Amino acid sequence: KQSASDGTVYTPAGTGAVATTVQAKLRESVSVKDFGAVGDGTTDDTAAIQAALDTGLTVYIPPTANYYAVNNTLSVTTAGQKVFGDGLLSKVIQTGINANSNVFQLSGVNGVSFEGIYAIPGTTTTSVIYGWAFASFGSDYTTIRNCTVSGHRRGGIMLHSSNHCQVRGNTIRDSIVNPAIDQHDNTGIDIAILYGSSCNTIDGNIITSGSGVGIGVQTITINDKCDFNTISNNTIKQSKMYGVMLYKLNSADTVEHNVVTGNTIDTVYGNVEHTTNGFIYGTGIYVQGAEYSVISDNNVYNVCVNTVEATLTQAGVGVTNCTNVTITGNTIRDSAWDGIDLFDPNTLGIANGTAVILGNHIDSPSKAGIYAKDFPNAIITGNNIKDTGGQGVLILDAVTTNTNSILVSSNIIDNSGHTGLDIANASYTGVTGNTVSNCAVHGIVIYHGYFNITGNTVEGNSSSGIRTQSTVTDGVISSNVVDGNVYNINLNGKALLDKNIVVNGVTNDYLGAYAPVISFVDGDLTPDVSNGKYFKTVNTGATSITTFDGGYATQEIIIRTTDANTTLIDGVSLQLAGSVNYAMAATDIIYLYTEDGANWKEISRTAP
Repeated sequence: KQSASDGTVYTPAGTGAVATTVQAKLRESVSVKDFGAVGDGTTDDTAAIQAALDTGLTVYIPPTANYYAVNNTLSVTTAGQKVFGDGLLSKVIQTGINANSNVFQLSGVNGVSFEGIYAIPGTTTTSVIYGWAFASFGSDYTTIRNCTVSGHRRGGIMLHSSNHCQVRGNTIRDSIVNPAIDQHDNTGIDIAILYGSSCNTIDGNIITSGSGVGIGVQTITINDKCDFNTISNNTIKQSKMYGVMLYKLNSADTVEHNVVTGNTIDTVYGNVEHTTNGFIYGTGIYVQGAEYSVISDNNVYNVCVNTVEATLTQAGVGVTNCTNVTITGNTIRDSAWDGIDLFDPNTLGIANGTAVILGNHIDSPSKAGIYAKDFPNAIITGNNIKDTGGQGVLILDAVTTNTNSILVSSNIIDNSGHTGLDIANASYTGVTGNTVSNCAVHGIVIYHGYFNITGNTVEGNSSSGIRTQSTVTDGVISSNVVDGNVYNINLNGKALLDKNIVVNGVTNDYLGAYAPVISFVDGDLTPDVSNGKYFKTVNTGATSITTFDGGYATQEIIIRTTDANTTLIDGVSLQLAGSVNYAMAATDIIYLYTEDGANWKEISRTAP
């Protein structure tokens, strides 16, 4: 008698294939040894194991001190069939080449399960569909559980056009990929969801392989759909290219609504060379064209170790060519490049899509904590970013003008090696409620576009706390606490300042062309009041002001005179109390309001 690990007892069925099959059907399970499998490491057991599989019954692969050697693919052709063994003791080695290099293969049969088998596939392969330990072709509801794969060249487990499958609790290790001689197209994937494979669950696997990609979801042929797959609670170590990859190959394909959650990704080298683009890999979780992806609660460590190029998104989590992505609750530590990247330089993502980057902890990347480059819309909120080699958050519209609206709110950015929050380009940026401190250059800097910098705490930065460049044309800086920076506020472009608390500037609280109180140009009869609230006159000769340029609807302004040469002229555009002109004395103050940006009314005046 022979006993399996689950307690099932198998009685050898006698002699002869017919007798074996008849008795097997009576008990509805067989052992491969019933059909002559030896498992001594030298005997070719292909025919024996295949005969057991051909019964359509549950097939048991008993333990062996050595291994079962096969030189042709073992095919499962019966729906619902189960093949199981006793883990590492039930070892099957494939010595076949090319089309014969898969160990177990099923085509068009549903509900097949493999459990407790140790499989080593063939290493001579000429196609992506060869060289797998377990290969499911067009077979739904496949289960591969608690199996071990090692020594593979192409990959461990492949779901090809298969749906609703479960790959759980497997161990995949010891790939034979050699980055010194292997390039990107022959480094393999440990667990692959390929072609049109949807609604699959990849959970709780341990991958310490050193293959190209730990877990990959990728379309191949035009109109493939790889949607609604879940990759959860896996441990992936020592990948050469990516830890997890979601990849849409053709524009007509979809890779949508996939979830990557609760995984641990440790050490992605990026030391495999792309055949034309050089060493561009190394990302922990790479998302290309995969709309509506959710990347949540993953632990990503030590990625981009050997990355030396920057043509792709090298980061703990990298997104390109898609826009609707949620990245939330991840811990990303010690990236040798960026923490999180968002790139869409060719506007291939869904129009007006918005990425949500929420509540991530990013610690010690060598470059930026979060980098959004040529990306349309993003909400970057509640992240903790510290000890970056470069910027804490960098927004850059470098190639196109498709960066529309970026909200950066409630983030904690500390000890960046450059600027804490760097808005190099964006059409509109909202910067609100952030704490930015101890950065090597600026706290917050804005180069272009419209912006609203409100309610931030900016302190202890080595240059400016809040800085606008000369290219800035419009914006609001209000209700911020700016404390202990070398220059607390440094304005070189136009901005409206209001209700900021500005204290303890190491060199100066204010620097640049703009100040909290803006001086009118001497002798200007229609002074510019754009982007300002508090103004003073500096007229050296008699000056009659009839209206103001640059106003906007609902604007309020307060004007103080420093001279006795200014007269406000009552009229349609400037309606004063009592409908009479106001000859202002030195230190007089007047408060005005415009509803439409052109016609002003006096609210009140104060004379000493």
